[in-house]
Amino acid sequence: CVLMFDGLDEIPDLELRQAVSSWLDEQINHTDWRSNLFILTCRPAGYEAAPLLNVQTLDVQPFGWDDTKRFVHQWYLANRIVTMRATTPSRTIRDLSSQDAETLISRLADHPRLGALTSNPLLLTMMCLMHEMGQLPGSRSQLYKEICEVHLERWRRRGSQSPEGANLNRV
Repeated sequence: CVLMFDGLDEIPDLELRQAVSSWLDEQINHTDWRSNLFILTCRPAGYEAAPLLNVQTLDVQPFGWDDTKRFVHQWYLANRIVTMRATTPSRTIRDLSSQDAETLISRLADHPRLGALTSNPLLLTMMCLMHEMGQLPGSRSQLYKEICEVHLERWRRRGSQSPEGANLNRV
């Protein structure tokens, strides 16, 4: 079994965070659970105050510019394959995805404030999504605002398609 725990650092009370770490230690090291894989995500500062024992820690490394370009090209290719595979020749898909990727890469290179955010894989994913939708803003705060608005709108649309979700739209 793979057990994933996200956001240990988001527990604001240090004592509670340490208690959760202790509980996780017990689970990870319990003889009945040792054959399972445990994955915990946490920002370094939050983890340092409440570390686990006998675990391997890994740090997400920031993307360099070459990583960013490779990621953007692969992101567009994967999305074009999914959306166009049934009706479009492979060569056309590769050409279109490459053009879209180069357009975004050029935009990121021309806007240092946005380009600086590309070292974060999650933010880069969001930039790719926003660029594909034609809504790539020029600053971090605008990017966050657009991401939130897009996701909230999708959530509302999805919710309005079911009786339970319809109630969410009224909240």
